[in-house]
Parts: sequence; C-alpha cells; structure tokens
Amino acid sequence: MGFKCALQIKGLTIGEPAASAKHRMNLRKAAMEAGYERASRSETLDRSRSHFNRYSGFTKGRECADAMENAVAFVTVTMKDGSTVQRKSRSDAVPGFAVICNPPAEICRSWDDDTYRRFYQDSWECLSEIKPKIFRDDNLVMTAEHYDEGVPPADNTDISQIDRHIHWIGYARDEDGKWCGNEIDAKFFVELNRLFPARMRARGWEMDDLDTTDFERSRTDKEYAAERSAKRRKSGLSVNRHLSRKSHEVQKQAAAIIQQAVQLNTAATERMNLAGELMLEADAQQQYARKKLAELEEKEAELHRHEKEYREIVALGRRAKAEILSQRIVKQTNSEPNGAEYTRRLPDIDYT
Repeated sequence: MGFKCALQIKGLTIGEPAASAKHRMNLRKAAMEAGYERASRSETLDRSRSHFNRYSGFTKGRECADAMENAVAFVTVTMKDGSTVQRKSRSDAVPGFAVICNPPAEICRSWDDDTYRRFYQDSWECLSEIKPKIFRDDNLVMTAEHYDEGVPPADNTDISQIDRHIHWIGYARDEDGKWCGNEIDAKFFVELNRLFPARMRARGWEMDDLDTTDFERSRTDKEYAAERSAKRRKSGLSVNRHLSRKSHEVQKQAAAIIQQAVQLNTAATERMNLAGELMLEADAQQQYARKKLAELEEKEAELHRHEKEYREIVALGRRAKAEILSQRIVKQTNSEPNGAEYTRRLPDIDYT
C-alpha cells in the first residue's frame, strides 16, 4: 500500500507577504517557528517533547533570521553605465526558502531513526534534482527536526514512538549568487508534484502520485478551473483548521467504536443474565427432582414396611387358625367315639 507525501515549500520574504501570495511567508516567522523558540500556533504543539528536537546550522530561529536578513539587506544593482550600487532590498523580495518534509504518521509509525534519516535524505536529494538552482546543500542555513508536534505518542519518553518531521531553511539563490526565490511559484509546484513521487519510487519508497493542476486546460475549461480553485482553497486550510477537522473525524470514529463497545457489552450482559437465569432454573429443577426422588424413596420404603407387616399378619393368622383347628380336633378326638376314624380323616381337612 502506497502513501502520499507532498513537500510544503514557501518562498521567504523580508517583509510581510501580500495576503494573496499563497506561496510566500515572512522569513523571520518561518525561522522562529522552526527554531528553538517554536513560535507556532499549532494545536498539537507539545513543549514537553521539545527537548528531543534536533538542529543544525542554527538552534535559535532569531539568530537564523538575523543572519539571513543581514545577508540580504542590500543587493548590488548594475546601472546603465555599467557601474554598480548597493540598494536596500525590497520588502517583497524572496531571498529564501522554507521546506517541511512530513511523512504521514500512520505510515512511519514503525520507522526507526535510520529509516527517517534515509527518507529525509532521499527527499532532499530528489528536491535538489528537480530544482538544483535553489535547493542545494550550499544554500542550506538551518535544519530542524521536530518531535514536539503532530500525533501525540502513547509514551512521551520513548523517542522511537514520537511522530516527527523536518524543516529546511536556506537562501534562494543560483550558483552565480543571483536571488531567484520568485521561481517558487504555482508552475514550480506542478512540476514538483509531478516529478517528486516518481523519483522517490525510484529510490524504493512506495509513494503514490500527487494531485496536480493543468494550467493550460484551466485557461479554456472554466468548469475545470473552478473545480481546481475550490480544491486549492480546501488544501489551503490552516494547520489548526485541518487538525480540527481531523480531530472531529477521529472523535466520530471513537464515538462509533464506543457505541459499538457499549452494544457488545450490553449483549454480553444480556447473555450472562440469560445464562444465570438458565443456571438458576436448572438448579431449581435439580432440587425439585431430588425432592421428588426422596418422596418416591420414602413411599417405596413405606410400601415395604406395609408389605412386611401384611406378611407378618397373614402368617400370624395362619398359625392362629391352625392352632384353633388343632385344638378342636384334639377335643373331638378325646370326647367322641371312633376317634381313630376321625383322626384318619384329618388329612382331608383344609386348614386354610
């Protein structure tokens, strides 16, 4: 699965740029945001992690801005007669650049320090290949790698788990020393967004193509021009507004997950309650069965007792009847004549 990473680039001006200058930023503000001062209005800035930040060239943005402003305060102008004079730079001059390389947090969450370093180096080299006139090592003035902004980590003390990005700040001048920051314009970004992903893929990064505007088509296709203009306005949202929207999306996703968890918990509780009811019912049925079994055993024992008593009574009655008959026979034998004849008939008498 590929990912997108668009380099954020601004041409730096000495004074405040015009409100309509989308690709411009005040030099001092850019340096102060990148430097130790961290003059940023980002809602994700967490200064408790700022001690992890790494700098080269300058640490303090104020010192970086002072050095660059002094270096470009005056420009040499060649007059018609061939003579040269020093003149103060215009406030809207573009003597510098600022670049932010910020790979998506969801992609680089598993990256180690070496992977970040390689991605930064490849990104800078690709940018230098696309626009070597400006983005060269000898033009770099300051670099700042930030650990204190972006997606908050689960553990603020584990540097390997912290989202990070890097700033590059430097002079916008060609190899002859001429200022060329004005070339950081809309056409440059079209070329950059077209070439950068392909060059990064050639270096082994699974990077998707970036969206670009066809300016030739925009001149003739009004519907396309309006669509691209709306998209540029949307992409030009401030960091805080963008983060606010992302935060709202995350909150909605979290609410949906919580709702699902509540539903699952309710279902689990219902199942547990049903299981408890079934267990109670089963226990009650077992108790009832044991009670009925005990009653049956008691009745069976009672029947055995009655049967025994009945047998004893029958046996006693038979003995008593036999004794009475025997007494009658003996009496008759002793009192009547022909007793022998009578005695002979005894076997024919039924004693039962």
